[in-house]
Amino acid sequence: MEKSSSLRKDYPKEVPLIDELLRSMARVEAEQKILKCQVNAFIGYHNACARAAGKLIEDLSKCQKL
Repeated sequence: MEKSSSLRKDYPKEVPLIDELLRSMARVEAEQKILKCQVNAFIGYHNACARAAGKLIEDLSKCQKL
């Protein structure tokens, strides 16, 4: 913790930029989880074409809840 507060004192202008970068990275990571889930849903749908389209929609809606 001391190192963090020291960095905040030594580089006050950079701290908001780093904080924003970390928030952006977290958003990208969350979006990647959703996209990965969606890709897996499409692959599963493709591999089992007999499934109803409703099942695909249901699987995709689950991705938004991650």
